[in-house]
Amino acid sequence: MLSLLLVAGGGSVGIDQLIEDVWADKRPASARGTIHSYLSHLRGAVGDLIVRDGGAYRIEVDPENFDVARFEDRLFRARAILETEPRHGADMIREGLSLWRGDPYFGLADSRPIHDEVVRLQEVRLGAIEDCIDAELEIGEHAALVSSLEALVASHPFRERLIGQLMIALFRSGRQVEALSVYRRTAARFAEEYGLPPSAELRSLEAMVIAQSQDLQPHRRGRLSEE
Repeated sequence: MLSLLLVAGGGSVGIDQLIEDVWADKRPASARGTIHSYLSHLRGAVGDLIVRDGGAYRIEVDPENFDVARFEDRLFRARAILETEPRHGADMIREGLSLWRGDPYFGLADSRPIHDEVVRLQEVRLGAIEDCIDAELEIGEHAALVSSLEALVASHPFRERLIGQLMIALFRSGRQVEALSVYRRTAARFAEEYGLPPSAELRSLEAMVIAQSQDLQPHRRGRLSEE
């Protein structure tokens, strides 16, 4: 119940919606009374944080006491300075990522709103990691990033932005052959799984690696996904 109110982001959630979220099409005859009982116990535990709003309820939480809000605030502020202050921006993202402790809402994702929020948060987190890596590549930390990028690509083998970042990190580390090997494995994986080649962007990156293009060096290139 608390999680359902939290994922509403401070918005009010009606009793009927709470019943739908908890039981979907398997609601018991006592659902309404059970929801009111849950809410009563919850208000007893957290007090004035649970606010009644007509026939609905909402939770009022200080953003600094809510890890999701803290993470997204740091990410927003970091992205505003990444182009001009990549080191500071990357540090801010790493600070936000340090707030993650395991999977969000672990064990509660059977509820549709919570499942959707978990999917959203996982995508936001992965995008934050990619933004941070772009900034760290820009300031010349390519060699230190190779191992973590290899692990990320192993976990997300069709995530082309990560694949491109790994290729760039390897190339800048003097490992051109390995960068091209990453591309070849990716192309084979895409062909087997989808019957398609990688994106034009990734194919262009392969050509740049083959040509040993100076555009792949730091300060010559922005985010792979924005070219």
